[in-house]
Amino acid sequence: MVHGCEGFPLSAPRKQRNHHMSTSCMRQVLPTSRPSCTVPSPRTAIVSALGLLIIMAMLNPPADAAENLFQHRELVNSYGDDRLNRGGYSFQDRQPLASYLDESGTLWQVVSYISVDRLPVVQWRKRDGNRGSWSHWARVGPSADFLPATENNWHAYVSVAIDTAGFVHLIYDGREVFRYHRSNRPIHQGWTGEFDDRSDSGIPGWRANTTSTYWRFTKNPQNGALTLNMRRSGSGHALFMLDAQSQEWSAFPGTRAEDGRLFDNNGLFAHYVAHDIAFRGNQVFVGYSERQRGSPTTNEDLSVVTFDGRSGQWMDLAGNILETPIGRGQGTVIDDSKSGSMLDHRWDMMADGDGRVHGFYRRADDNGHIQIFHFMIDSNNQVHGPVAITSTSYTQFWQRAAGSGKANISQPRSFYHGNNIYVAWQEAESGNRTVAMQSRPPFRNWSRPAIIDDTVLLSSDPEFERWAWESRGEIWLTAMPYAPNSGPEGRPVTVREISVGR
Repeated sequence: MVHGCEGFPLSAPRKQRNHHMSTSCMRQVLPTSRPSCTVPSPRTAIVSALGLLIIMAMLNPPADAAENLFQHRELVNSYGDDRLNRGGYSFQDRQPLASYLDESGTLWQVVSYISVDRLPVVQWRKRDGNRGSWSHWARVGPSADFLPATENNWHAYVSVAIDTAGFVHLIYDGREVFRYHRSNRPIHQGWTGEFDDRSDSGIPGWRANTTSTYWRFTKNPQNGALTLNMRRSGSGHALFMLDAQSQEWSAFPGTRAEDGRLFDNNGLFAHYVAHDIAFRGNQVFVGYSERQRGSPTTNEDLSVVTFDGRSGQWMDLAGNILETPIGRGQGTVIDDSKSGSMLDHRWDMMADGDGRVHGFYRRADDNGHIQIFHFMIDSNNQVHGPVAITSTSYTQFWQRAAGSGKANISQPRSFYHGNNIYVAWQEAESGNRTVAMQSRPPFRNWSRPAIIDDTVLLSSDPEFERWAWESRGEIWLTAMPYAPNSGPEGRPVTVREISVGR
């Protein structure tokens, strides 16, 4: 039987994989049925009442439902200081963590970040068996002999991924320099931290001098296949997929073969970018922001297009076929542009286990207050929402503090567990700690925000490594704490397992 890197059979239908989930998730209890002519006993009445209460609770999550999230803390030490400047930092809010399950059942984790003197660091560990002990973190870097220093400050983040063959992929730097490195062997075959530089030849149409300001790895949860979406500065976006056996990247189906171009610039994405991907069966959903012609960079539409794996066509949600590169105004608009509405440049999309695609993003509401918004695309591609699920009084993304930029409310990231959806972010009113909200179908009610991690963050967004939970019921949270008295080793990069409902 063939397995993906998450460890579940590729041929198994979605519902058959739910038994892999943690046994701690909520179960529904239904009353025992009785003939209608039977007078219910007091015990039956109690059971029936409890069943009704449970059903009502499932439709209306309690206000403190998110407080059922607990965490196990692990620290990975960064060698920087607490300032976002060239003297040393770890701008660690993109994709710092990746997991991989090998054929023997060993779980591997790799974490990467930018540290002192803008030098990358890579650390990794393993755990034998389902709940064995973790090894100590092995470490390489920071050293220019290991990986070159970044040449850009604010876009010097790292994204890390592990493909189904066990190779580790790193992309970092940004703007004028593009760096793509791949491990010289699979992580489970004696890898000691060495990388091959593939910046000039690894990805069609991209070279080490290609200007780029955004990239993100995504794994197809059904087969573990690795995709990569990237922004080519000033010209548009590209989408690629990896053949793990040949280790060759190619343009995603339906895009231009020579460079994977999915969108031309044409005012798309303005200076920033919102571009995320979700997989549902043989469909791929891509969300993006699009600036209206001549409008400010904060005045953007939020739109979605989809790829149908059966027909090989890109379409809007109504089924209209789109030619690539996709131009202005061709996608399905989820949230239309509003003057000064401050649509964020990075947001989150995810498909749950029941055929729904969820999106979360931060944007100013009609009163100018920044909220977290949620929308849902159902199995018929009908859009529900968007709806603000928070009620804040923030009017700016950032606190304009001298010498630093501390987030009022960070970008949201989400995950699901069973039939529960969770979304998390960090915000000022919670002491810049990570908070989460929870909801379940029909997603009309959300719990109150609850702190799920007590570490104070600066400008780092919490990030979830969501590729292991399908088979193991494990969800991993990473973040970069704000530690002004952190000593010579600087801020720790945190890696925590989030356990739901214990």
